[in-house]
Amino acid sequence: MIEWVAAPDDVLALRCAGQMSRAEVEEVFRIARERLERHGEIGIWVDATGFEGFTLDGLAQELRELPAGFGLRDRVRRKAVVTDSALMTAWVGLLGTFGQRPEYRAFPSAEAEAALQWAAARA
Repeated sequence: MIEWVAAPDDVLALRCAGQMSRAEVEEVFRIARERLERHGEIGIWVDATGFEGFTLDGLAQELRELPAGFGLRDRVRRKAVVTDSALMTAWVGLLGTFGQRPEYRAFPSAEAEAALQWAAARA
């Protein structure tokens, strides 16, 4: 399940809990494209503290969307991931080593507000 979080329009902010379905993956990518069209570049904030993965159709949709998503990476300024999982924190750190944009950073749940501010900042 996803829940949209109030943030500036040039920041895609959502909370993920449980498993993400195909419809939710489609919605996230659709809204990301709309924000990119309006602003040229965006920040992303994801609270993944309750995230349990994807449904089977959600994973299939995520894999279908990934190639187009890689083409948009240079238009994402920063991606903040809120998590208390050591494994997810390590994964976010690894993603950050693949290039200049977006800039990735993991934040513990106690710093969720700071993560949102960081995602909104223009580097």
